[in-house]
Amino acid sequence: MGLILELTGRKFLRFLYGYYEMSIFLKDTVRIYWRDKDLGSKSIFKVIAEQVYFTGFQALPIVFVLAVFCSLAVTMQAKLQMNFWGDSNLTGVLFDTIILREVSTLLPAILLIARSGTAVASELASMKLNKEVDALWSMGIHPYSYIVFPRLVGGVASLLALSIYFNLFAIIFGSIFAILFMGMDFSYFINQIFYQIRSGDISVFFIKNILSGCIIFLVSSQQGLSLKLSSHEIPQVTMMAVMKCISMVLFTHILCSVVFYWVVYG
Repeated sequence: MGLILELTGRKFLRFLYGYYEMSIFLKDTVRIYWRDKDLGSKSIFKVIAEQVYFTGFQALPIVFVLAVFCSLAVTMQAKLQMNFWGDSNLTGVLFDTIILREVSTLLPAILLIARSGTAVASELASMKLNKEVDALWSMGIHPYSYIVFPRLVGGVASLLALSIYFNLFAIIFGSIFAILFMGMDFSYFINQIFYQIRSGDISVFFIKNILSGCIIFLVSSQQGLSLKLSSHEIPQVTMMAVMKCISMVLFTHILCSVVFYWVVYG
């Protein structure tokens, strides 16, 4: 039993150390970009725009489908609870608690890990294997400023946008489902949702998205650039990036939610 606890404690400490490594990587990336910001700024902004297009715009259809199904599930649950408790205000409470606080920040993050996290890790690993990273060094360009920083900025912006769109889609279709299945007035449904929203909800929403975006694109870049010898390592670094991103994003979301409920509700 003691050995199991010791091994578990070591793994957890190693997991927490990943946050420290990520923060150092973030600091170095921002510092190097700021130092080299006048060198090839147009190229960097082009990479940021491409990252936003591939990460954000191309993921919109999937986010739309997820938001519709989530809003349907929450509406059905609200109808069930309303029939049981007779309280129509539960609809706004459920949408605020489930959609805005939790699902709209977590599902887009997991989607980005599956789509963009894997792509960034494998792309950077391939670039390192093909000596493209060395070529940047030979031209006096730091890989952090040209490769990592644009993907980080574009990724965080994309995740924020996708989460906002998720909420919009969920509210729009939630109102449609509420009208169809619950006979609820549109303005009453909207008022319920916005009545439940607190300033803390907005703060936690942005904190979760920014932290998740940083985790996904910093960890994926870090793992991709960690490739050493051969192409056989590419699947390994990609898998490691996905595993670390999922565990760190989930832990961060849980921690933010616990702190939020502790501060707001005591």
